[in-house]
Amino acid sequence: MSFLNPNSRMLDFLFQPKRLNRFLITEISVGVTSMVEIGQEKMDSIGKWLRQVSPQTAEALLSYDLRPNLFEWKKYVKSER
Repeated sequence: MSFLNPNSRMLDFLFQPKRLNRFLITEISVGVTSMVEIGQEKMDSIGKWLRQVSPQTAEALLSYDLRPNLFEWKKYVKSER
């Protein structure tokens, strides 16, 4: 199994040198939202990897927010019927 982790590139964009040290204290919270149900086996597998890079995200995964109608996508998918 492989994971695509875009975070390092996103951090390059978000934390440009000119934006560093603007605030004395920051507070970060992590949440996981999914349009599809995440089974326990997948949660365990992903969580094992996540704990190494972000224990907070691994913890958030355990109580993820399931939102099946988070956004419209069906009209953008061409069916091959």
